[in-house]
Amino acid sequence: MTEQELLSVLDMSKNVQLVFLKELLPKETW
Repeated sequence: MTEQELLSVLDMSKNVQLVFLKELLPKETW
């Protein structure tokens, strides 16, 4: 795996975690 591929995978997982958190937390906190 190249460094670039690794970075894009990390980016994707970060985005997924953000979406997940937003779904879990009450809307008032955003």
